[in-house]
Amino acid sequence: MKKTVAGGLSAVLGLAVLAACGSGSDDGSSQAGGNADECVAAAKKIVDAGRADVTPFLPDEPVDASKAKGKTVWMIQSTVTPLVTAVTNGFKASGKDAGINIKVVNGNGSIPTTVGAVSQAIAQKADGIVLFAIATTAVEAQVKEAKAAGIPVVDTYNSNIGTDLTASGFFGHVSADYAQGGKEVAAWMMADSKCDVDTAIMGNAALQPHKAQRDAALGELKECGGSCKGDYITLDLPKLATIAGPEAQQALRRDPNMKYIYSLLDGAVTFIAPSVQQSGRTDVKVASMGGDTASLERIRSGKSIHKAVVAIPPQAYQGYAFMDQILRAMTGGEAVDWKLTTRFIDETNVGKSDAEIFPQFDGVEAKFNALWGLN
Repeated sequence: MKKTVAGGLSAVLGLAVLAACGSGSDDGSSQAGGNADECVAAAKKIVDAGRADVTPFLPDEPVDASKAKGKTVWMIQSTVTPLVTAVTNGFKASGKDAGINIKVVNGNGSIPTTVGAVSQAIAQKADGIVLFAIATTAVEAQVKEAKAAGIPVVDTYNSNIGTDLTASGFFGHVSADYAQGGKEVAAWMMADSKCDVDTAIMGNAALQPHKAQRDAALGELKECGGSCKGDYITLDLPKLATIAGPEAQQALRRDPNMKYIYSLLDGAVTFIAPSVQQSGRTDVKVASMGGDTASLERIRSGKSIHKAVVAIPPQAYQGYAFMDQILRAMTGGEAVDWKLTTRFIDETNVGKSDAEIFPQFDGVEAKFNALWGLN
């Protein structure tokens, strides 16, 4: 469901919202709180900082993985995207290294199926549960039941960094700074448009990472002054293949002046980009968050309207980070305040291969194994 709300931001999840950034002259020279040049300079500063190279975070405290050898960990996912598959493969590889049995269950976008999978893991006496991008509110009762049964639960790809979930029964979580990602994408659009942004933000704000991105992007757009506006379009994730492209086309038909689309997940761009290009709108620029291989290849080619992505570190690294947190939970350790540091990627730093984007992550799996006492 979607609609445009003039002059404000809807507080209701799942409804379309409009970022009203103020009004200015046609040339954008009149800006709230400053002129266009100041607005663009401030936006560029945010984007430039986001483009900087990042190093892999590794905890200081080691883990004796031998204490968990032979245990079974369930990974329960909300839906399937290329990024989810890649991270899961990294998680499986880390389990093989540590001697952990991995069982993966995907909810295929169905909340009842996902909740049922958590209950099933508890009933089958899993040694640990890792939730992949599942809204914590949907599984509150099950997480508390798991804790009562002595089964640690780790949340991932969900709450923003720094969130304490222990009161809800979670051992800990592994997360990226989704709000920062939303801020960087908004700043990129502002810098590119000379602070005259007309955009559609597409995602599902029932997912906390999407809500964090959306809210941060809309908040940053308020800083641009001038003419800033855009729809928030809710996507039914299990139906991405059939609805993402048509929804983008409809948004552009409603607003022919729209020049940007911000997809809150890479997986939707697979359908958005070709659909928009086929409609003849080659002037539109798309940005997203995630950094899967397909997205990076589109940006690298220079032939796609997909121009930028907030990339989370290599998917294999993420899988090992998930394993590190659940290993600590199963061996009596303390939770780590994990932060998956992101990097803003566009044509200026996409390089010739994915390895060039996160060069300092090369061989990081061996560093995890050393941390776990496996080599």
